[in-house]
Order: sequence, then structure tokens, then C-alpha cells
Amino acid sequence: MVNGQKIWTSHAQHADMMFCLVRTDPEAKKQRGISFLLIDMKSPGVTVRPIIGLDLEHTLNEVFFDDVRVPVENRIGEENSGYVIDGRKAVVAHAASADKIIVSCRTSGEPRDEDGISLFVVDQDAAGMTRQDYRTLDGQRASDIVFDGVAVGPDALLGEKDRGLAALERVVDGATCAVCAEAVGAMRAVNALTKDYIQTRQQFGAPIGDNQVLQHRLVDMNIATEEAKSLIDMTAMQMEDGQIDGDRRRIVTSATKAKIGEAGIFVGAQGIQLHGGIGMTDEYAVGHYYKRLMAIDMSFGNGDHHRTRFSRLT
Repeated sequence: MVNGQKIWTSHAQHADMMFCLVRTDPEAKKQRGISFLLIDMKSPGVTVRPIIGLDLEHTLNEVFFDDVRVPVENRIGEENSGYVIDGRKAVVAHAASADKIIVSCRTSGEPRDEDGISLFVVDQDAAGMTRQDYRTLDGQRASDIVFDGVAVGPDALLGEKDRGLAALERVVDGATCAVCAEAVGAMRAVNALTKDYIQTRQQFGAPIGDNQVLQHRLVDMNIATEEAKSLIDMTAMQMEDGQIDGDRRRIVTSATKAKIGEAGIFVGAQGIQLHGGIGMTDEYAVGHYYKRLMAIDMSFGNGDHHRTRFSRLT
């Protein structure tokens, strides 16, 4: 017996059958006790009411269920095997461009427990999910996503239930190495722009690059960049070949991220310093590289976070 309503249901006025998530265990936790039912839209007690949009089109509906009987053979999968997602994810990079989003959720245990984290694949247009998009400091795109009673079935579970943290950490460590490699590319670009600028900027009838102090500064920037490149090359090769995993992978990733984050901030700041006022303008590229380097330093944990993790594991 089904009672309740579903809102924002697309094209329900044309449907013969409806795939519906319903709570079948009222005693279960809020995110559990969900079953999938296939409901005949001609069943007694089913009422469809139109929702007319601002464009005066009728594509969405409210569907009401009043003591609707559903035969047990219309249940899809096991009873109470679905999930409901509630919560919020902040600063999700490029979420607006995704068709599906992998969401980490706590399905059991206490907030600080390592076990009890599960991963779900959620459609971008899932009912109950809202997204606020915005531009970040470095010109990238990100979103804040709110999940308000988003119902998903057992097929949305990615991997083993309550055992998602290890896979999530592996992916985050890999992504951390990827942005470290991007940082090296940004540092090289800053060095090239800065070298070109001090060789062409004239002061007192000579290029400012003739000043030995500025030459030494540019050398320091290039040394920091080459050290960062060597570090990420070695880390990436070890990650790709599967030579490191577990705590060893975490240690190497944190050491790499802390060092490259620090090097990126140094190179970007010195590039701005050697350019002077023009380096602060939006029309000149060096300032945008510096913004990106600052954002990379904060991504997947800043230097303080990774130094703390490194010291805890060594």
C-alpha cells in the first residue's frame, strides 16, 4: 500500500507505469529503508496534477498516491535496499559540466570513523538535488550542491557498502599529483614570462635584467621549478607503476603536495614582484598564473594539512 506524493515528475501525464522510490521500513534510519516499485499509473488512488512552467509548457507533474495497492512482483530488487542522500557538498569543481556525480556519504558509524563511508553515482538531474554555480578566484568553475532527500537505488552504490574511503583516498591522491603537475607547468610559464619581461623592460637606458640581483632571483625561481618537476615526475612514476600504496602512497603524496604548493607560491609571488605593477593587472597573464598556483596550493589540502599528515604517518 503506497501513500504520499512525488513532485517534479517529468511527463507523468503520458506514462503507463511509474518507477517509484518509496519508504518501506519506517523504523530504519532516514537514509535507509527505501524500496523500488513499478506502479501502474491506472491503479486506483493515483492522481496526476500538472505543474505549468513559466514557459506555459506542461512537462512536470505532482503525482499523489492514496492507498495505492502494488503487487509484490512489482518490487525491483530487494526490499529496503535503496538509500536517501541528505547533505551538502561545497566547491565541487566543474560540477555543472558533469552528467553524473560521485557522492561520498556516511552510511554507518560515527563521523570520524574510517569505516562507514559509501560512494554513490547520482544523476545530475536527480530529484532533490540543487546546485549553485560560480566562478572561483583562479577563473575555474565550481558549485555548491545540496542533497535534500535524493533517493537512489542499490545500483547507484559504487563499490562495497561502508568501504568507500580507501578508494576515495586513492583517487584524491591521484588527483593531488595531477594538480601538482599542473602547478609545475604554471611555474614554468611564470618563469618564461618573467625572463622575457626583465630582458625587455628598460630603466636608466638598460634592461632591468642586467641587474645581477634580479638574475639571482630568476635563478631561484627556476631552481624551485626544476626541484618541483623532479619531485612530481618521481611521484607520478611510482603511482602509475603501482609501486606505492596505502600509507606509503599517502606519505609520498603529502610530501609532494607540500613542497610543490610552497614552490608554486614562491615562484608566483616572485614573478609578480619582478613585474611590478603590471603583474597585478587582469590584462597580463602572470597574475592569472599566480591565482591558479594559489588555488592549487589549497586544493586537496594545503601545505599545513599535508605536512600534518606526513608527520602523522612517518
